[in-house]
Amino acid sequence: MNDRQAQLLPPDYLDQQLKKRWEELAPDLIRKGMLTAATRGLLARYVIAEQEYLRAVQKSFHAIQSGCASDAASWSAAQSRFSNELASIERMFGMVPDGEVL
Repeated sequence: MNDRQAQLLPPDYLDQQLKKRWEELAPDLIRKGMLTAATRGLLARYVIAEQEYLRAVQKSFHAIQSGCASDAASWSAAQSRFSNELASIERMFGMVPDGEVL
């Protein structure tokens, strides 16, 4: 493995599940020239935000089902923050066409 390839590996601080997601996304981004040593941290932020978004969706759903309005509102706000972060990073990486509604 050369230095360039090593720079494009997932960061050590990602757990196995996040590394797996990284490895699903990285090849296409490398092919497009979007994943570089400089954007490595950005992809790490993306996979973390994606995991947290999914967790917030699940927690929000459960709070709504259990009738706990304050928890539902809190998790819904978290869901919105992570959704915005994901959309921003997706635009930076060209993962969605400009103007595409997510």
